Amino acid sequence: MHTTMAKVTFAAGIGVFVLIVLMALVGGNPRPAVLPNEHGYTSAMYWFERVESVDDLFSALGQPNTEEGMRIRHAMDCINKIDFAFMFAYSIFFACLYVFFASRRKHEGRRNIMNLVIAAGIIVSCLMLLGDIFENIQLLKLTKVSSEAEVDVSVIALLMFFTRLKWFTLFFASIGFAVVCASGASRNRWWYPLALVYATSAIIGFASFFIPGFESALELSANLMGAGWLISTIHAGYMSLKKNSGA
Repeated sequence: MHTTMAKVTFAAGIGVFVLIVLMALVGGNPRPAVLPNEHGYTSAMYWFERVESVDDLFSALGQPNTEEGMRIRHAMDCINKIDFAFMFAYSIFFACLYVFFASRRKHEGRRNIMNLVIAAGIIVSCLMLLGDIFENIQLLKLTKVSSEAEVDVSVIALLMFFTRLKWFTLFFASIGFAVVCASGASRNRWWYPLALVYATSAIIGFASFFIPGFESALELSANLMGAGWLISTIHAGYMSLKKNSGA
């Protein structure tokens, strides 16, 4: 069971990184139209997801009738279309991590608690997927707007809600997984740094939404989360090759 779950988790992790590379190759990571900007964003995508006003939208994407504006919008559309696959990949990956790590703890007399942890991980993974689906729908609508007068502020309002649903569930999932790692670190000390990476990512991520002027820290939070995913994928791959050993 453990070896099988390790293989499934490893495969899910590989899928995540294949799609990350594909998004980078197809859409790149374009800078926002306004750089430097008051928020400190260096990536158009993160600012686009965090748009809260018409001014934010056109500062991130530029004017649609300019070469720069068309280039950024094309990149955003390419990335967001691939993101429909990516969102399923990382949501499944997070759910697999919870099942994989928590199921190993059941043998320590924590079966009921770990069953709750697994259930919570799966529920949160479904919520992050739901948030990302509807976030993407709003993003694809906004790239089609040709002037500030055409912007539907209700779309921006929906984007703000679903962006927070996606990111907050990602942060909660990271904190929860950090707790799972730390609680089992007595068996493997390397779980402590892994827990630290996930917890730090979540704390910085939450701070980016609630501390004025700290918005661009979301980029650091996402990079740390990616580092956690990479470590977790390597670990799952290593465990899939081992038999009858602890995580």
